[in-house]
Amino acid sequence: MRKYAIPDFIKEHLTFFIFLLSFLTVLAVYPSINKYTYLIFFFISILYCLYIFFKQFKYTKTVLLFSVLLFISLFYCSITYTSFYPERTKIKKSITISGFTGWGYYNFLAYGLKNKQLNIPVEPSEKLKALNNPYDYMELNDNLSWQNFEYVLDLSFYKGKYYIYFGVVPALTVYLPFMLLTNSFITDALVVLLFALLSFYLSVFIFFGIYRKFVEKKDFLFEVMAVMAIGLCSSFAFLISFPRVYEVAIIMAVFFCLLSFLFIYLHARKKKNIFLFLAGLFIGLACGCRPFYALAVPLQFFIIFDLKTMRQSWKGYVFYAVPVAVCAAGLMLYNYARFDSVFEFGTKYQLTIYDMFHWKPSLSNMWNSLRNFLFLSPEYKNSFPYIFSRLSSGMWHKFEPVTGILYLMPFVFMFPLGYLFFKEKGVESFYKKYIAGMILTGVIILFSVSLMGSLYRFLADFSIYLIISSLFLAAYWCSKYQEKLSGLIIKYALITTVFLGIVLSFSLSVSNALMLSVINMPELYARMASLF
Repeated sequence: MRKYAIPDFIKEHLTFFIFLLSFLTVLAVYPSINKYTYLIFFFISILYCLYIFFKQFKYTKTVLLFSVLLFISLFYCSITYTSFYPERTKIKKSITISGFTGWGYYNFLAYGLKNKQLNIPVEPSEKLKALNNPYDYMELNDNLSWQNFEYVLDLSFYKGKYYIYFGVVPALTVYLPFMLLTNSFITDALVVLLFALLSFYLSVFIFFGIYRKFVEKKDFLFEVMAVMAIGLCSSFAFLISFPRVYEVAIIMAVFFCLLSFLFIYLHARKKKNIFLFLAGLFIGLACGCRPFYALAVPLQFFIIFDLKTMRQSWKGYVFYAVPVAVCAAGLMLYNYARFDSVFEFGTKYQLTIYDMFHWKPSLSNMWNSLRNFLFLSPEYKNSFPYIFSRLSSGMWHKFEPVTGILYLMPFVFMFPLGYLFFKEKGVESFYKKYIAGMILTGVIILFSVSLMGSLYRFLADFSIYLIISSLFLAAYWCSKYQEKLSGLIIKYALITTVFLGIVLSFSLSVSNALMLSVINMPELYARMASLF
C-alpha cells in the first residue's frame, strides 16, 4: 500500500500552515476582537514572507527580528504618548505634589536626599498633625481630603514627617543622579518607558541565549512570536500606560532581577566570579525596589550552588553573597533611620483609604487575588476598543481592573513540559536549575503580591519569568518532536496559545492606553477608533 507523502512545499512551510490554523482558531473563539487578530496575523505573515524571499542573504533573519524589536519599541512609545498629556513626558525644572496620587514622589525623595534628609521635603498640613490617630483610615478620610492636599495619599507619616514606603534604589540610581547632572527632574513616564524597553530587550537576550544553546532546528516564525510575546504579554505596556511611583518601583525591580539572572547565565558560560558579584549586586538592588525580591536570593543560590565543585567554587559564592549582604544591611539601616526598625519599610504608617496600620497577610485575600491574577477574564463589547479589563473582586482594590494571566499568556503547558525537560538526559544540571529557578521566581513573587491584592500592575512583577521559561520550553519540545504527529499537535496547541496571548495582550494594551486619551486627547481617540 502506497504511503501518503506530505508535499515538499507544505513540509518546508509547515510552521506557517500551523500558524494559519491557529489564526483561524483564534478568530473562531474570539470573534469580537477580530480586527486586532487580523492586524497581528498580517504583521507576522509579512515578516515570514520577507524571510522566505530574502533568506539567502546573510543578515535577513537578524534584520527582521530587529524589526520586531523596533515594532514593540514604537508601540511602547506610542502608549506613553496616548496615555498622558504630552507635556507629562518632558523634563521638569520644578516639582509639585499634584492632585493625582503617586506622581513625582521619587523626585521629592531625591530632592530630600540631595539635602541630606531621608524624608519627603513636603510639610504635612496642620490638620493632619492635629488628628488623634492619623493611621485610623476612617478618621483620616472623614476629616481630611487627599484631593485637597490635606494629606498626601500613599506616603508614610511618622513623627511629623512624610516618607516613601517604596524602596530607595530608584531615587539613588536614576532620579538623584539625573537631578545632580542636569539640575532638572526626570518624569516617571520617561523612567518607566526607559526601563520597560531595557527589560524587554534584556528578556529577549536571555531567551535567545538559552534558545540557541538547546534548540537544534531554529524556527523563524516561532522566534518572531516569542519576541512579540515577551514584549506584549509581560504587562510592561500597562505600566507605561500608568507611570507613577508604583510602576517605577515595579519595572526597576524587574530590570535589576533580570540583570541578575543574565549574569548568572554568563558566569556559567565564562566561569568568571565578577559575573556572580554583579548578579548579587543587581538582585540586591531589586530588593531595594521591591523588598520581597529577597525571596529570589535562595533560588539564585540554588542555581549557582554545586556540591561537587564546592571546594573550587566557594570564592564565587562569596562574590555573590557579599553585595547581597551589603545591600541588605544598607536597607536595614535606611529603615532604622526612618522608622526606628530595621524591618519596617513604612507600610504600617501609610496614609491611604485602607487600614494599613492593622493590616496582616490573609490567606483568604491571597486566594481571591490568585483567582483574579489567573482566571479573571477580560470583558468584551461591540464598540471600540472592544475589549476591557474586568474589575477585580474582593475587599482589596475591588475598583481596579485586572485580567488573568492565563488569558494574556497561558502557562498550563509549562509545567508538564518543564517536568519532561527536567527528566531529559544529557542536559547540564545548571540549565535545568536555571529554568526551574526562573519559574519558581515567578511563582513565589505571584504568591507574594497576591497577599497585597490583585492589581494589573502586579502582573509585571512575576509574568516575565514565566514567559521566558514557557517560551523556551515550547521551542525546545517543538523542535524535538516536530517530525511526529504528536509533535505537530503539540506545536499547534503551543502556537495557538502564544498567538492568542499576543492578540489579547495587544488589544488590552491599546484599550488601557486609550482610557485616558478619551479625555486628554479626544481627537486622537476618534482617529484610533476610525482605524478599527
